[in-house]
Amino acid sequence: SARVQDSLEHGTTWIVTVTHEEQTYVVATVTIEPNGNPLVWDRPGDLDASAVYLSRLVVARRFAGLKIGAALLNWAGDHARHRYRAKLIRIDVWTRNFALHKYYRTLGFRRQGYCKDAFYPSRARFQRSTIRKTLRAPSIKGSFA
Repeated sequence: SARVQDSLEHGTTWIVTVTHEEQTYVVATVTIEPNGNPLVWDRPGDLDASAVYLSRLVVARRFAGLKIGAALLNWAGDHARHRYRAKLIRIDVWTRNFALHKYYRTLGFRRQGYCKDAFYPSRARFQRSTIRKTLRAPSIKGSFA
């Protein structure tokens, strides 16, 4: 989509690839932005400069179960600290995907309630410290520039 292309050009969307036997596979993607959506992060202080906002965190199905998501969140925390001096990573999650809510909680995210817009599809809000790491996750190498 145009939004994804725009964020790739502006360096806010990251794509994780792996090359095996001369074939490159897209493994995962994440968008990390310094400005949150005010429709979602609608409480006083939610849009302060100490946080970054993640979206489009997706791991390809064929790589599920390899802790790629956990590794990408660890990398996102490092990137957020280096590029934006952020202390928090925030993400909004599909409102009724309770398994995904549990997943984020197991990775150290704390629930921050729901946004006020009852029609917004991903009203559940979570955050964790950028220095928090998920143990036993693979490492992702990449640039922080």
